[in-house]
Amino acid sequence: MAAKNTIPPTPLLSEKHNGIPERLFAKAEQAKSAIFNIATKPQSNRNHVAIPQGISENAFYNAIDELRTELGKEHVKLVTKLVDGWYA
Repeated sequence: MAAKNTIPPTPLLSEKHNGIPERLFAKAEQAKSAIFNIATKPQSNRNHVAIPQGISENAFYNAIDELRTELGKEHVKLVTKLVDGWYA
């Protein structure tokens, strides 16, 4: 079972766009701790990009290239690591 000290920190909405509101922080930490304490599977060490179902790898990367051209490379990020449901 996961110990409390192995639970990754929960980001706040003021820190990240996908964080939680500060008023719900204590409740979220409590719920997160309860979930981690009953976890039966180890944390995933996935380190590849997940291609959406029904989309070929070639079509996916072509679309990413188009986005990079339109928005700029610095604005398009492929996430390969998912940390406790939060994109790292």
